[in-house]
Amino acid sequence: MSGISDPSTADFDPSLKPDKKATRDEKWTYLQKAVAYIMGHPEGIADLGPAAINMYTVVFDFCHNKNRSPWVQYPPKAPLLREPELSDQLYERLVDFLDLYFEDIFSILEPLHGLELLAHYAAQFDRASASANQLDRVFNYLNRQRLCHNPDSKHFGKYENSVPTQRRITVKATVFDAWRNNVLAQLQRDSSKFTSALLDIVHQRSENTGDDANVVKRMLESLIALDDQLSNPVHQSTLYHDHFQSRFLSEWDSFCLSKQTEIGILMGKKVEDSLVQPKDVLQLEMDRMAKYLPECTQKEMLARVEKNTHDKSIAL
Repeated sequence: MSGISDPSTADFDPSLKPDKKATRDEKWTYLQKAVAYIMGHPEGIADLGPAAINMYTVVFDFCHNKNRSPWVQYPPKAPLLREPELSDQLYERLVDFLDLYFEDIFSILEPLHGLELLAHYAAQFDRASASANQLDRVFNYLNRQRLCHNPDSKHFGKYENSVPTQRRITVKATVFDAWRNNVLAQLQRDSSKFTSALLDIVHQRSENTGDDANVVKRMLESLIALDDQLSNPVHQSTLYHDHFQSRFLSEWDSFCLSKQTEIGILMGKKVEDSLVQPKDVLQLEMDRMAKYLPECTQKEMLARVEKNTHDKSIAL
């Protein structure tokens, strides 16, 4: 990694807080180093000591005018509110930084394949998730001025404590959104590289090693975590379905049908005449994958077995 998004090159001293009257570029230079530090230290900011509080202060200072009262009427005749356009500026700079940061992560993952790709992806995603929690706290002032998505709320379509100028999600969700756009989506552009690597391991008929199963489990959990963070009452994220479950279940259907045909030939009679109960169908295969597949997918697998066998029986 190199350049602006490289946390290893961020020489960050939280005590060197810019003056309240400093330019916004000067304040952003400080905050940019703070973000780089947080992304490179997902364990937290406790090591920075009491001076870490300066990050919160600079975020607040950035969002207010230095030469006049932060309280303005916007629009005219509206209640006195803090200037939302300034927090939008800070949010946009943060988004640009995260895009660059995760583009660098993608450049590391791009040449990798198979299990090596998945292992590195899982490690980087875990770091990004932990850092997202830290950034969400430091930039909490931006969250307080975000657009409300809850249609049941009286604030729906409006910023809390602000005037709506654009749709904005929480800082934590913004980190996951940047990951989705700059890492996951870019990997999928290469012949669905992410999904293919996952399915190659899942469909191994021999027993997966503990490490392999753990990596697959972490990958699937990462997709579910993205859906949880990027969903709201207005829009439901479907990354887990789109990038894994849909293709997996399609291949599962094909496997079930091929198994029926194989057994029908071996028995020399129609599958419907077999004596084994449907819930025993492919149970061994399902048990093998149960260690890493979410419960929702396991239920769908069983439902499709019963549908494909018409509630009749086949033998393993």
